[in-house]
Parts: sequence; C-alpha cells; structure tokens
Amino acid sequence: MFDPKRFHGLLTGDIAVVTGAAMGNGAAIAGGLAASGAKVVLADLNPEVLQQTVDTMRKDGAEVTGVRADVSSLADCEALAGAAAEAFGDVSILINNAGIVKRVPAQEEGFISSIERQLAVNALGSANMVKAFLPQLTRTRGRVVNIGSIASFVATTGGVGYGMSKGAALLLTKTLAAELAPVGIRVNGIAPGVIKTPMTKPTRANPESVEKYFDHIPFRRFGEPEELVGPVLFLVSSQSTYVTGVMLPVDGGFSAV
Repeated sequence: MFDPKRFHGLLTGDIAVVTGAAMGNGAAIAGGLAASGAKVVLADLNPEVLQQTVDTMRKDGAEVTGVRADVSSLADCEALAGAAAEAFGDVSILINNAGIVKRVPAQEEGFISSIERQLAVNALGSANMVKAFLPQLTRTRGRVVNIGSIASFVATTGGVGYGMSKGAALLLTKTLAAELAPVGIRVNGIAPGVIKTPMTKPTRANPESVEKYFDHIPFRRFGEPEELVGPVLFLVSSQSTYVTGVMLPVDGGFSAV
C-alpha cells in the first residue's frame, strides 16, 4: 500500500494533471502525486465531487486546484491546459485516467452508441489531452501515464466498447512513446485489474462475478486504489528514465495465469 513518507519530495518541482480525479483511482493517484511533492491539477466532469476532493487534499497541505473538463472535447482539454499553466506553470506530468464503462452486448440496442462513447472518452480523450498539453510537455520533457486496463489485453463478455477503447489506449501508449521520445517525453501506462471503485461496484456486488474473477486472480482479492499509486510514481519519477512504451499490469496476477 502507498506510504507517503517513503516518497516525500520525490516529485518536488513537478506540476501534474490528473483526469477523472474526483474519486476512485484518479483521486488516489492525485493524492499520491501531491504527497510526493508535486503541484496537482485535478480534472473531472463532476464539479461538486471534484471540489470536495480538492478541499480534502488542501486540508492535508497539498497544493492542488480543480478544473471541470470533458476529455472527449479537444476544446475542453485545451482550456484545461491553459488553466493548469495559469495556476502552477508548465505541466510535466500528465495522467490520463478519465474513463467510463458501458456493457452492452452486440445483440442489444445501443451497442454502437456505447462503443462510440467509450472510444470518445477512454481512447480519444487521452489523445486529446496529449495534443493539448504537448507544447508544455515538450518544454518540460514531461511524462505521460495512460490508465489502461486488463481489458487492454483480455476480452470480457459484453465489454466490446470498453475492450476496444482500452486496447486503443495500449497502442496509443506504445505509438506515442516512439513518436515523442526524440523530444524527451516518456509515455507509459498501467493496466489495473478490478479495483475497488464506484465503477466496479456492480461486478463486486455479484457473487458469481466475484468467484469468476477470483479464479483468475492468484491473490484472490480485488485491488485498492492506493495500490496504483506506487507504480504510477515509478513511471513519472527519475527512477524510470529509460522506461517508455510500457503498459504495466497492476492486477494481482490476473494477466499472469
């Protein structure tokens, strides 16, 4: 589990942006970045919950601010880039965490529209963010972490749109890593398994689903949001300067068996 004392000062001088940061994995990652010394801009579509998270982090002494943004809109991402620079300066760390899941089988109405929406947020959203922040990241020789999923590698029933979008996140990470290395930008990702967040609550509330997943997770438990923080910190810190193009599974061994 993340211990802020062990990473104190690791990211002093860095300025980070985390999307989908109001709750769950995004909030945990934002908190870990702040505890490690970074100034953090939290972005989310839900302004009320976002402000609550920002207020809580400020009470703990973090230098943070919140900005409402829809990552599926390039204009919103560009506005976020401007707001981040105005608040703290050029961004050096970009965490593309915003994501949605809509499980619609191919036989049902809404199948295509669900795919389009998930691609717009989970895949195009990350591309929009990189495009909007590229001038700043170039100046800072920045680091990008895209939050993928075990669905980047493994198919799940009813999860065509989610799997397509997270598969795209994997190839986005690898391709951008190759394209942006000449300007000093590193691009990596993590692929979480089932983490205890509001998004996975329906899965975790279904005993059959739980047992199905536990059959494939050697640890036989789901992950905590805080267990994503350490891997992210490694990928954005000076401890990983020769690492780029990696999508690191953080899944309790799901992808190993």
